[in-house]
Amino acid sequence: MARVKGSMLVLLVKAIRADKSGRLMAAVPAEHRPTVQGMILSIHWYPFETYRAIQDALVRVLANGDMEIVRQWGRLTAEETMTKTYSAVLRPGDPLGTLANYEAFFRRFFDGTDFRVRDLGGGRALVRVSGFDPGWQPIYHIIRGWLERSLALVGCVAPSVEFHAKSWEGGEATEFMIQVERAR
Repeated sequence: MARVKGSMLVLLVKAIRADKSGRLMAAVPAEHRPTVQGMILSIHWYPFETYRAIQDALVRVLANGDMEIVRQWGRLTAEETMTKTYSAVLRPGDPLGTLANYEAFFRRFFDGTDFRVRDLGGGRALVRVSGFDPGWQPIYHIIRGWLERSLALVGCVAPSVEFHAKSWEGGEATEFMIQVERAR
């Protein structure tokens, strides 16, 4: 089963803790609350089930299950994370190089998952993601948002990141078809 690095979990925990109403914490299953209430170490591995439970609480309470909102969260967290902590993943002017860097990024932060990029030429690439629960849609919408924003950050004009195959609809893995204009 997949594990997640604390540096990925901490963003979600901050959102739960910032909610003064207590609604978000109440939506987190009891068995995961001690992690949310404790100290999150960026270099420590955590059970992916905890990451998922926290993400599901956010999706239910804040997004009301709307995957477009979840996609926007992906964009926002990419902006936050990729411009500060993990800026080395971004290769300005090189969208395919940035996507290739994501392969190593995923292995370092989501143990037990796989992220593969196939350059199709002409500014197109196919990204295949596996290792997550294939039926858990939010992670794939988050990844889509991450990819969109990361490509924009390296200079792509209106990058297109569309689902090519959806594991929750029976696909072997979730795949994204990516089309980018030359980065400026």
